[in-house]
Amino acid sequence: MREIMKMPAQVAAYAALGSVICGTALAFGLVPQFFGGFAHADKLNRLAAQLNAHVAQIATADNQHWANQAADSLLRMDQARCALPSGELRSMYDQLIQSRMQEYASLTGQQYPLPACANL
Repeated sequence: MREIMKMPAQVAAYAALGSVICGTALAFGLVPQFFGGFAHADKLNRLAAQLNAHVAQIATADNQHWANQAADSLLRMDQARCALPSGELRSMYDQLIQSRMQEYASLTGQQYPLPACANL
């Protein structure tokens, strides 16, 4: 009878030991078919660097797109302004052009070369 009572304790001990061994094997990636293990810091740093480079590339492309849009609208606004006689409407166009030129400068880091009205 005592031997039957020992059996559940031994089974429980072996089950606990097996759980610890399986958990350790999974954590260290010894069984990659089931779980690759926890990431090492160098892998995380490499992934973070790749992600940051990708985000920077997207931001650069996005800035270029908006800079092109600003340049197109600057040219159109300048053509319309040059066709107007001096007055209140022309000064409103001047303000809009200045605002758009600041936007272009913030996107590209340089001033937009606005042509003179005689060159349009």
